[in-house]
Amino acid sequence: MDSSLASKLHKAKLYAEEPERITFQTFTVIFSGDNHDHTVTYDNGTWNCEASFFQHYGWSAHTLAIESILENMVTPIDRQAGPTDHSLASELQKAKQYTEERERIDFTAFKASFRGDNNNHTVTYTDGVWDSDSDFFKQRGYSSHTIALERILEGMITPVKAD
Repeated sequence: MDSSLASKLHKAKLYAEEPERITFQTFTVIFSGDNHDHTVTYDNGTWNCEASFFQHYGWSAHTLAIESILENMVTPIDRQAGPTDHSLASELQKAKQYTEERERIDFTAFKASFRGDNNNHTVTYTDGVWDSDSDFFKQRGYSSHTIALERILEGMITPVKAD
């Protein structure tokens, strides 16, 4: 293994332990629910989901699960509106289950800003293809930023292929 790759892997491990460095600007996810696949989108703090529960209340088990997985990397959904009966408990239970079943989530595209040690970088991912504005990425096709995101999104994206 060349020393630059070893260095990037180590830095990526450290970055992955600091998810607060990452802010998702946009993403599209295909979410395999219990009954149907749902498309969930996020655009600079605005969430959307095809699920009927989301259409009524502005949040769903799908969006809650993604928000939980991405922690502070996205703007939380305002959950003031919601049912007061057993459907609320059911939706919250599904969100908890979905959070533990990351394989249900398939990121098809995203754009994120990444606060690195030296500079801020933009990382994009579209249908398994990564891009970054970092010089190292442009030379090698991977960087500590893309590898850190791969670790954070493990099981929900196609892995980075390093030389």
